[in-house]
Amino acid sequence: MNNVLTWDLQLPTNYLCEIVNELLEKEEFNPSSAVCSVEKVITGPWASEAFRISVWDSVKDIRLFIKYLPQDILKCELLCGKFFFKNEVMFYNIIIPAFEQFLKDKVSHKLQIPISMPKCYRAESDGKNDFIIMEDLTRRGFVSLEGNRLMELPELLLAFRELGRLHGF
Repeated sequence: MNNVLTWDLQLPTNYLCEIVNELLEKEEFNPSSAVCSVEKVITGPWASEAFRISVWDSVKDIRLFIKYLPQDILKCELLCGKFFFKNEVMFYNIIIPAFEQFLKDKVSHKLQIPISMPKCYRAESDGKNDFIIMEDLTRRGFVSLEGNRLMELPELLLAFRELGRLHGF
């Protein structure tokens, strides 16, 4: 890293803190002039846990959503968390890039309709460091479901419409 300073990020592992610091440096944020906010997201009984990170300076800002497998091994095993998390990491690392390349090669630019999907900055699942760092979609009007709240009809319709479009391609 070029910057000597780093943010004091309160994340579950040092490795994840290093990865976020590298990402923020790549996005050209300077820890001595930018402000960073870290918020733990209450996820309820789901297999993964999450953080929301906002970083801003006088010129730009970035909002990240970080999903990770919890340190509670029993919770992961009970919810088959590792299996599902590996699938999600593979989706972001392999399926989406292949899909984007297919669209670029085979579909006219005029016909391409973007699918509502967060930009994935990095995703890893090696059994020790299991996390996904993606764009926080709250700017586009999406919300995180708090606690045990289930999706209501408008949210379900949006999710199924986007899944249907992705599946249709």
